[in-house]
Amino acid sequence: MLRLLTAPALAAGLAGLAFGPAPAAPVPAAQPAPFIPTAVGTKWVTGDPSKPDRDEDRTHTVTAVERTKDRLLVTVAYRWQYDINKALRFPGQEGIPDIRVHEGADQYRATADGVYAVARREGVDGKWEEYDRPRCEIKTPAVPGAEWVYENADRTYKVVSTVVGPERVTVPAGTFNAIRVRNRCVEKSGRVIVLSYWTAPGIGTVKTRIDDPPDQRGRVLYSFTPPGK
Repeated sequence: MLRLLTAPALAAGLAGLAFGPAPAAPVPAAQPAPFIPTAVGTKWVTGDPSKPDRDEDRTHTVTAVERTKDRLLVTVAYRWQYDINKALRFPGQEGIPDIRVHEGADQYRATADGVYAVARREGVDGKWEEYDRPRCEIKTPAVPGAEWVYENADRTYKVVSTVVGPERVTVPAGTFNAIRVRNRCVEKSGRVIVLSYWTAPGIGTVKTRIDDPPDQRGRVLYSFTPPGK
């Protein structure tokens, strides 16, 4: 025989439904690290391995990170020096070094679909100059065959970038699971340059190499230091 609930019993039942323990919220999946350092104070050094004296190594430092719901804006300061007289001297000729320091900063935007260079500043106190269009460093997900195109505003060159695929690469800073990207740059003059670069999550570019025309130039990561170390 069915029994009608009294008002107090009904109220108690509704209260249990409304205020009882809520089901646990699903834990969001961890987001993959962008292909760029995102902690202020991170520092790394790159250089040309064909220069045994390493007199043009470049130091990069994350100086600011702005976070919003759907992107990061990462500021990376850079500094390097070179002897402007070195290239002008004849072999065996003595000369007085003329050391020049070059420094500035780049800004990168990291989103769910990749990392883009968006602005540059020359000098410590220089004015920020935004690129006429963001330059994609890598698109994510970085699946083999993925492709993107960049053409500068003056249309003096056009770069087609293609993801080759994951590769382990060893440089002086260590061994990294990286993504290899091949850039094919076509200049207005008709000259074509092909280079590869390897970029790792949370680190950025660990190696670059000119593939065509064959060239000894390139850059490698010599050290990578997280903040506080």
